[in-house]
Amino acid sequence: AYGLVAVGEEGTGGFVAAIETVVSRNGNGKVKVIGSEVGESVQASAEDAFIYLNSISDWRYKNCDVFVELVTPAKGLEKMSTRFGTAAPVSGPSAGLAIAVALISSITKLKVDPSVVMTGAITARGEVWPVGGLDYRGMGKIEAALADKYVKKLIIPKYNLEQLIETKSLEPLNRAGIVVKGVSDVLEAAAESIIGLKDKDSLINLIRKEGKEE
Repeated sequence: AYGLVAVGEEGTGGFVAAIETVVSRNGNGKVKVIGSEVGESVQASAEDAFIYLNSISDWRYKNCDVFVELVTPAKGLEKMSTRFGTAAPVSGPSAGLAIAVALISSITKLKVDPSVVMTGAITARGEVWPVGGLDYRGMGKIEAALADKYVKKLIIPKYNLEQLIETKSLEPLNRAGIVVKGVSDVLEAAAESIIGLKDKDSLINLIRKEGKEE
């Protein structure tokens, strides 16, 4: 899946990252984010995604090991010095939604549309919460979406979309032909981005079916 992730200490800027997941069916429930450049908040987002996937499938994946990698321009960088100490180049909860969709893609074996990018914080209940970089504090993530010529659809938290509409900030995206969708839960985002998926209900059934086959 492709996500807009936060870069730098303030987390208001961003770039498009490819989120890749590997799932081992012979494990013990370990969730590991690979790479020196990601912060603890990215690990927390991956854990939330794994908990949510299990919670909607009667914990059928509890013995799987999940490995998450964010492929970004910051790949391989070490922590940076800041006025508060050190910080990871890639931080914040912004990648949570894309991690969850990438994990669903790995489990169901359905591909994510590469022309869709997304950003949003998630909870263990699958809720999508607003993020920075999409409002008056900074439009770095929108600029990152506009800079990527392959982006056709942008999925963001519903609250962020309402703010963009209120401040009339959608115009640059409209001019670029980018469709913007606001979502409030992970399954909404998956239904908007996974190829060949009809709706949320069919996705839930597929997730549970995959678990039963194991």
